Amino acid sequence: MRSVRVSPELCGYLRAAAYLPADLRQVVQDCLPDCGQTSTILVAAGIAERFRGCFTERLARTGFDREYRPSPEGVILEDLIDRFAG
Repeated sequence: MRSVRVSPELCGYLRAAAYLPADLRQVVQDCLPDCGQTSTILVAAGIAERFRGCFTERLARTGFDREYRPSPEGVILEDLIDRFAG
């Protein structure tokens, strides 16, 4: 199992991440019912890797500007990739 600490900002991002598959969105909804405080997502290693894969794909598509600097979303995605690495 992996324990992932999530700030209110990251919680809001995850809850709005429509690009996540339905089952991962459900994990977010179940684990993060309130974004008012720092929370923890507890997931199996395989599920954490699926989250990381989705974040990595999104990062490749939208995470950088023309000069290959991380966009604001890219910074969030890089943080999430690291957090879900365990």
